[in-house]
Amino acid sequence: MYTFSRQDQAELLAEARDRTDTEGFMKDAWALGVYLTETEELCAIAVFQNITTAGAEVHFAGVQSGWNNSRVMRSLYRYAFDPKMMAYPMLTAIIPEHRTDVQIFALKNGFRFDGRRRAGAKNGFEVVIMTMTPDECRLLPPSTPVELVLDEENFAKGA
Repeated sequence: MYTFSRQDQAELLAEARDRTDTEGFMKDAWALGVYLTETEELCAIAVFQNITTAGAEVHFAGVQSGWNNSRVMRSLYRYAFDPKMMAYPMLTAIIPEHRTDVQIFALKNGFRFDGRRRAGAKNGFEVVIMTMTPDECRLLPPSTPVELVLDEENFAKGA
């Protein structure tokens, strides 16, 4: 099982920045740490930014090997899309064109190619823009319950 927490935002954002192809995050960025409940070890970070009524841009950063298993990803998508949680209507991923491994991972999860931007990443790399709605998410069939554990003491929706 996994525990989600928003404590230590500066540390989570710094760790995610170091593990992704980004120079930094927007002012509205916030990070969600995914911890193994038994050991309290950080295994993954999801960063949400550019948040509007249309959705949010998302970045995933693995801290431990195996972080991107379907159980972790299902929990992250459930958290992002669930009406009782963040209720984002769409997630957007901006991925460097040369990171085909990340694009394939996104496609397997249900993201679709939505466009490209020239010189959209650091070092002038072109990026592809991929989006996914809750209905397109392949890890969230309507009948699949996901158990979430939230660190209530250090967690607040939208904080």
